[in-house]
Amino acid sequence: MNRMRINMLSCLATLLGFMHDGRADTGSEPSADPVVPADAVIAVIDGIDIPYDWFKHEFRSGFFRHAGEEDVRQAVFDDFMERMTLYALAKKKGVDQEPELADAIRSRVDGMRAFMEYQLAMTEVGMVVEAFLETLERKPEDFEATEEDVAALFRDQVSAMPGAPSSLDQVPEPIRKQLEARAAMEKYKAYVGETIRAWSEDLDVTVEDSLIQSVPMPDMKGHVPPMLRRPSAGPAVMPPVTTPSAP
Repeated sequence: MNRMRINMLSCLATLLGFMHDGRADTGSEPSADPVVPADAVIAVIDGIDIPYDWFKHEFRSGFFRHAGEEDVRQAVFDDFMERMTLYALAKKKGVDQEPELADAIRSRVDGMRAFMEYQLAMTEVGMVVEAFLETLERKPEDFEATEEDVAALFRDQVSAMPGAPSSLDQVPEPIRKQLEARAAMEKYKAYVGETIRAWSEDLDVTVEDSLIQSVPMPDMKGHVPPMLRRPSAGPAVMPPVTTPSAP
């Protein structure tokens, strides 16, 4: 599979709403992890075990802040241990047992756990979908955008944006190339949609429509489009949704 095809598949997965693992492409294979027991403890502070995995993820997410240090691992670990020591001191004083804080922790952790479970599930979904797309007869590179396709994309999705050029002719060449790629991807997306509709006739699908409308709208700040604004009380007002009847 060439790089263009990989990129186009990734773009399609994004358009269809699937998530990837988010790791940056460094141009080289990641180094293998050393063999460390799953229950390894890297430190113990006043009887509190500090798992090795905590530090491993801390290092991976924050090592760049210490890139100039002679010993990057130790530099990250020193900062990590300072926070863990504060945590141990707070627990020793019973701060974590305060009812209000305990409720706040439980609420936040439960929400984060649910989101992480969603991310893990969508990672699997995305990988399976990409593998399935590979089995289709037509591939992303089989689709090319015509001048009419690009003009329609510009008219429908770009022209109304703040600061957009008044015509397609005024669009810089690099941006135009991106529009061409997007228009081609839209044609591929339509092809995949047709395939899904044709094959889904063999699937038993049940949808709880009431649950779709029960999902709460997120709290939004700044300029919120009128159709998404919350009324003074009650859920956000959304346009009515019409579900097409089966043929």
